[in-house]
Amino acid sequence: MCGIVGFHGPERVVGDMIIGLTALQHRGQDAAGIATFDGDAFHLHKGQGLVNDVFRPKHTKKLTGNTGIGHVRYTTQGANDSDLAQPFTTSYPFGLAMVHNGNVINFRDVAKLLHEKYHVLP
Repeated sequence: MCGIVGFHGPERVVGDMIIGLTALQHRGQDAAGIATFDGDAFHLHKGQGLVNDVFRPKHTKKLTGNTGIGHVRYTTQGANDSDLAQPFTTSYPFGLAMVHNGNVINFRDVAKLLHEKYHVLP
């Protein structure tokens, strides 16, 4: 079972996000990711490995914003690769960042709907 954190506050949240994900590291050691929002744009960094290996100072500098979500992945389905690390983000038709814990069993139907309705290919 994966670990998920979310923060919103008056200041940058990336430091708290890393502390939270590190505390949940036992929930998933295959990948880690953080998406922050600064009011205008999402900022994303994710990769395979432990939280302290994925997030170095050069990465955290770019994660500006006072809102964020984070995820540590425990692989139960699919390959253990960076493409499946979360959060997932999209900018069309509007900005969205999400994490989940589980399997989307109807992903083909959802992908078809998104493509037909919003011209998006997930």
